[in-house]
Amino acid sequence: MQTLHERHGFYTLNRALRQLDLGLARVPDLASTRPAVAALREKVTAAHAAHEDVREQRIAASAEIAYYDEEIDFAVVTAGQTLYLQCGRDRGAPAYKKLFPVSPSQMTSDLASPRQETYVTAMVDTIRKDDAYAALRPVADQLAGWTDQLRQAQERRRGLYVQEAQA
Repeated sequence: MQTLHERHGFYTLNRALRQLDLGLARVPDLASTRPAVAALREKVTAAHAAHEDVREQRIAASAEIAYYDEEIDFAVVTAGQTLYLQCGRDRGAPAYKKLFPVSPSQMTSDLASPRQETYVTAMVDTIRKDDAYAALRPVADQLAGWTDQLRQAQERRRGLYVQEAQA
């Protein structure tokens, strides 16, 4: 019989409990302990299922974050291209530099990072406050919506990481 340790996972533990249960069935004097072993096996299986459920939710939240990040990236690049054309294809124009101190691709190079959030939030605020960027306000509204949804998904995923660690 295998000695179980804390490092052993669900499958090893489940296999050992199944083997113990089958072994107890062959010994009449020990058959009365089978219900306790079966209950323990059910408890371990339920805990594993709960852990897997939380893990799947966390993976789904990660996919949701990637989706929102892509939408934000696309909107930032679109705003950059639009403003580039409005500025006469001059990336050195003050109006362009004010909104894009770095290139749109640099703004969005990270996956949902605090740096990206800082750039996007500043960009949205500038577009909303400065009338020179009135044509970009629909994009700013989209960006604000995507950013809010991204934050909510990140918060949900943080909670799921905690639940996964505790499951």
